[in-house]
Amino acid sequence: MLVVWDGGRLAFERLQQRLARGRDVGALAAAATWPDHLVVFDVLRLKGADLTSWPGFVVSNELVHGRR
Repeated sequence: MLVVWDGGRLAFERLQQRLARGRDVGALAAAATWPDHLVVFDVLRLKGADLTSWPGFVVSNELVHGRR
């Protein structure tokens, strides 16, 4: 999930404004003013099943932590 924070809260409208600018002159200024953040979630269990040994979890864990 890509998010933008503004004043300590999630600001979806700021993200929309940044995306609408595309690559115009104001895009860099908007990125500096409202930097975006990538938020990643993992599902650890599903219906009682441990998913941490699944390949997708191992890959995402390696990307985040640099290790398996």
